[in-house]
Amino acid sequence: MIKGTPASGPVLFAANHMSWLDIPVLHSGCAMGFVGKAEIDEWPVFNYIARVGGTIFHQRGCQDSAADVMLAMEQRLGQGRAVAIFPEGGIKPGSSIRVFHARMFKPAVELGCLVQPAMIRYMRNGRRDDDFLFRPGESMLKNFVRVLARPGVTAEVHYLPAFSAVDKPRRELAEASRAAVISSYES
Repeated sequence: MIKGTPASGPVLFAANHMSWLDIPVLHSGCAMGFVGKAEIDEWPVFNYIARVGGTIFHQRGCQDSAADVMLAMEQRLGQGRAVAIFPEGGIKPGSSIRVFHARMFKPAVELGCLVQPAMIRYMRNGRRDDDFLFRPGESMLKNFVRVLARPGVTAEVHYLPAFSAVDKPRRELAEASRAAVISSYES
């Protein structure tokens, strides 16, 4: 279920990250490229889907990779295309929304484009269903199989009001995006 309208043109979508399902859920609203961890490029099937979808791969902990990712994000936004980030930095067990890392907002600041928070959650029988989220120590394969074997859930994505990154510090953009996502997630 989609609520809200995704902005068009050069926009940086900033979403909470709950599951590997988040990517097709966000794509259901509009086409966008994602920033993802480099390990995805080694996963069978997922690597092909990620490459075709225009994923920008980032080698975590590598400063050269971070600089290349920021440049690739700026190029895409400069071409009028959308880029999506999960500024929490990855999926962790639990349903809480962690800190949004400000460095991921740098390309939006550099180009002065829109930032649009997007909230994702999964519902079953009218209540949030966190049981399909990663469990401590659970691998991608185990989660994938377990999620496919579970009863269905309804994926919700709420495209929240966009705001301009012009003359805004990265930290302010990150905190405003996180606050909007949390408010929507808890409603």
